[in-house]
Amino acid sequence: MARMKWSGQEMTILAARQTDLTTENTVGASFTAFAAAVDVPDHAQEQEDCSDLAAGQFGAYEPPAPGSRSGGTISIRMPLEALKAGYDPTSEDPGSAGVISPAMVLLGNALGSAGSSAVSSDAEFWQGYVLARTGYHAGSVNATGSTTSSVKVDDQSYYTAGALAIWGTTASEATPSVGWAKTLTNDTQDLVDTFEPMAVAPANADDAFGTATAYLSSAEPVPLTMHILGDNAAFKYAYIGCVANRVKLDGMSGKTPMIEIDYTFTARKRYSTGGGLSAPANFTRARPFLGRYGGRFLVDGTAACGWGDFSVEVNFDIIPVECPNKEEGYSEFVRRLASVNVAAQIPIDSSDTITDNNSPMETKYANGTTMSIGGYMGQTIGGIASFLLPSVSLAEAPQLVDINGILGESIVARPAAYSGDTGSTAPADTLFRVAVG
Repeated sequence: MARMKWSGQEMTILAARQTDLTTENTVGASFTAFAAAVDVPDHAQEQEDCSDLAAGQFGAYEPPAPGSRSGGTISIRMPLEALKAGYDPTSEDPGSAGVISPAMVLLGNALGSAGSSAVSSDAEFWQGYVLARTGYHAGSVNATGSTTSSVKVDDQSYYTAGALAIWGTTASEATPSVGWAKTLTNDTQDLVDTFEPMAVAPANADDAFGTATAYLSSAEPVPLTMHILGDNAAFKYAYIGCVANRVKLDGMSGKTPMIEIDYTFTARKRYSTGGGLSAPANFTRARPFLGRYGGRFLVDGTAACGWGDFSVEVNFDIIPVECPNKEEGYSEFVRRLASVNVAAQIPIDSSDTITDNNSPMETKYANGTTMSIGGYMGQTIGGIASFLLPSVSLAEAPQLVDINGILGESIVARPAAYSGDTGSTAPADTLFRVAVG
């Protein structure tokens, strides 16, 4: 007799695309394993309380009347991973089979990104068709004079407004140029202008490398079947119709960026066969958010220190559409954006500019001033990650806070309207983006 142990060394979590919310994916080849910490799922079940019915004996109760086994939740936490280990950018692009990490695919799907209509097969889902993808182009920088904010290229159509762009001399480039494409100019000299300055300007004849960008969108995500397997064939749980209701990115200094996703599911099953461990494929993990690993944190395009406990959290309301013809009692979930909260703690500094007796953040709050926030991690092609909030404004008055014995301010911001990109389709002008390349 064996017991199922709730331990990362003795469990596997896998996911697969569903064709609709209530149809379980039962094809083993559709599932991809990924490295993640999993909380014990909440097995909610609707029921009618019958405890007030006359039971006929002192102290006895009538049992409840069970309803649908729906409305439970499952939560995962995983490091942000970029592209596959051993990635060769000259022969395969993001979007080729096995190149984009499951973490990025799940993140993009949870944020909405291109939505379920962008995917027509299991293979396309794991290839990252929900993400905005660009490819490799040799010698793409075709003229001298490119700067950290304006790059002269041979063809602007290779790039996507609102997506991450990466240039370098070789695939092993130690200091690639990394920036978010903002304005694409189709002229005698094609140009790619970046949203904020890059750390390094591209050189003449530099190559363009492929990227994959997840972005916040109102599109409905692809529903998932998720499996939790123990180290025995008898241990297999299936969670059906998983749709993200919460997404969080933690980007703390010195730490590996982490992703948290909470899912609501429509139904669950336990199987007596099909369990056992399955190792996930290897992908390059985003490097710790440190300058020696290419880490940069920019506020309004300028390097900023002191922003601790930085996170972006997206919450959705899940609205079930009732259907008595379905075993789960639901035919679909309608997902509505509830909030996007950007949080950080910033130490008070003697060099702070005081305006009308207000700190810099208090001034931004009082005036409704917007700011941009960008983060960059990694130096090796295939292991680069970045996030961008092109426009946020403070949602609450800054509050004083003790930061390890240093006085600081805690802030909460939310996205503000932004329309500065030249593209007419997403990810252009989207308000929260995460990309790898």
